Amino acid sequence: KKITRYGEYCFTGCTNLTYAPFPEGLEYVSGFNESGLTGHIILPKSVKTIGSFANTKITHIEIPDSITTINGSIFNSCSQLASVKFPNNLTGIGRAAFQYCALEHVDIPSTVTEIADYAFFYGIKGDTIIVRAITPPSAGVQIFQNFKGLIYVPDQSVGAYRETSGWLDYADKIWPM
Repeated sequence: KKITRYGEYCFTGCTNLTYAPFPEGLEYVSGFNESGLTGHIILPKSVKTIGSFANTKITHIEIPDSITTINGSIFNSCSQLASVKFPNNLTGIGRAAFQYCALEHVDIPSTVTEIADYAFFYGIKGDTIIVRAITPPSAGVQIFQNFKGLIYVPDQSVGAYRETSGWLDYADKIWPM
């Protein structure tokens, strides 16, 4: 029988779970929060909805282009999460989505129009963020709190980013690509 869904809470708290298959045909993935899931996760192209992976030990996640929004707190407290491959048509990153992660490099696609409050709060350990959108995405409070590096944006957009609410706190870190 074909697996199409990992439902809410299906693996929540299963601390001995270190691996789960993510077969093509899987459409809904959730319920891994506070499990022992670890390593490099590649979600299949068939996935349409992603739920919680919060507080797992994953180190890398590849999110398919079928996902347009990363919901709030989805990867919160994934303290070993060092890299994310965002979908090419991503439009929004939810509240505290990558809070308390360990991202080494962040490359936000040009299609993103919204980054919610605390999206990367204490979540970026690396020194580079690239935001490819020409128009600055709407940005909530403290989206990159504690980030020490530089934020690179399209050359023609540096002024707009430095003057847009939500980006003002990072004006001295915003530079042309």
